[in-house]
Amino acid sequence: MKIGVIDTDGEFKHTYFKEKKINIKRLNPGVELIASDIYPFSHAEYVCAAILAENPSAEIILINIIGKNVKKNGIMIINSIKMLIDEGVCLINISLGIEEIYSDDFYKVCEEAKACGVTIVAAHCNENATAYPASFDNVIGVDIKLNNEENKFFRFSKNNNNVYFVKNSMVSFYQLNQEHLMKGNSFLTGRITGLISADYKKYKKMSANKYFEELMLNEVNVIPDFQKYRKGYVICISNRPNDALQKKYAAECFSCVDIFEFDKIEKFLEQKDCLQYKTGTLLIDINSNQYYLSYKKELEIIICRVGILFKHIFVRYPIFTITQRMYYQKKYNILFEQLYL
Repeated sequence: MKIGVIDTDGEFKHTYFKEKKINIKRLNPGVELIASDIYPFSHAEYVCAAILAENPSAEIILINIIGKNVKKNGIMIINSIKMLIDEGVCLINISLGIEEIYSDDFYKVCEEAKACGVTIVAAHCNENATAYPASFDNVIGVDIKLNNEENKFFRFSKNNNNVYFVKNSMVSFYQLNQEHLMKGNSFLTGRITGLISADYKKYKKMSANKYFEELMLNEVNVIPDFQKYRKGYVICISNRPNDALQKKYAAECFSCVDIFEFDKIEKFLEQKDCLQYKTGTLLIDINSNQYYLSYKKELEIIICRVGILFKHIFVRYPIFTITQRMYYQKKYNILFEQLYL
């Protein structure tokens, strides 16, 4: 699966990218970090990480058009789209846009991509200005627009081919060992591109409208209601069960006092009345991606084995992607509920 990305430059030195297939074509070299203190990667690195979170085996061809010398312009994006069509990509992610007047040439090259079977997924402007190519009807646009009262992470509008997320949508970059969540159409666009690519055969058999309609109705797209977790018994799997802040969070938010590391929870549950699990919640509170990766296989076996006993499984830190959550939903009939993507 080849995915084209038109964006900034990047170094891709983090260990997460080590085994990933990323081919960079530098038209305008020069790496600039978003904010070296808390966001220590370039825009392109975050966008590619968002795509790869949903589809780790994707092959990315990154065309760098934003560097230290020249800023983005419509001609550079048009030429980059043509290059990527020639490279034989299936999808093109454009997590940037041009806030200029409508361009017929720009529209035509997007139409050319569509005629070649290439889907373009593009971010709308974060400042609500009209941005191209996201505003074209032959492109899937991604925007943060829904009111926070919505109980869905996103909705698809067949009228303008747009994926709309709720206003408080945040994207996790746990895979980069980053604690801070990030907001922005760019990163949500990357997740949508990755999601389509991970399920590409199914996507190609359906219209974009039908594909997103089905996805929209899936329970993984439901924003969890915190109050329901307090109505039954709650037990917590944690990497820091004796930490005072961990205990305080579990007690205040979930009325939970039983906190264990993953390898001790089953023995404890054997001593409890299993009837209370059917209305209860398994809380997963792991705040270290390194811990998760170190015990990934064992953790997921235990979580699946214990999770089927409970009505709900709530994951505090968003360690599971949409693709992963749908996999466990289909294979084990369990739903990981998360507040963020």
